[in-house]
Amino acid sequence: MQWESRPADRVWFLPTLFRIGLLDRLEARVESNTWTAETNRGQKDYGIAPISIGAEVVVHPGFGVIARVFPAWGTGDFHASRVTGDLRLAMDFELAKSFSLNPNVGLASYETEDGRFVTGLAAVTLSYEPTPKVAWFIDSGIQAPETEQGASSVIVDGGAAIFLGRNAQLDISAGTGVHGDTPPRPFVSVGFALRKR
Repeated sequence: MQWESRPADRVWFLPTLFRIGLLDRLEARVESNTWTAETNRGQKDYGIAPISIGAEVVVHPGFGVIARVFPAWGTGDFHASRVTGDLRLAMDFELAKSFSLNPNVGLASYETEDGRFVTGLAAVTLSYEPTPKVAWFIDSGIQAPETEQGASSVIVDGGAAIFLGRNAQLDISAGTGVHGDTPPRPFVSVGFALRKR
């Protein structure tokens, strides 16, 4: 569950990701913010956000390409009238003393009122796993431009992943936008991951 605050609205949603391994280097992905509740200047809206269909291909150990397509779907004010999507290169570098670095870069095509625009994406996560039970992380994400005629947006956040055994994980994080008009200020999220083998 994620909660976000902006000057004019508050949003709750349930980000959900299903990953299914198909081959040694290929997984299918289904992802969405699913049920979403927004309060904007006292008016409340509820609906289901568009659902993406995608895949990740490992092109080399530590390097993968993730592609997502969001069909024109959704309910209420969260309905999308155009197909959107993104493409990212995700990397994983193991560093010394339990640290790892995970940068990714990509492009996205987003919907506007009059059409669509293409924007650049970049993010980096630094993780520290002092014990097998917990990993701390800080990360930052950039979108440029944030809107069709806008500047860039930047968010930063930090949190922890708590490992509840080999196949279950609890994630907590909090962050805020530090540049741009579109990022939340602040946001808080709590998540649960379960792996079926």
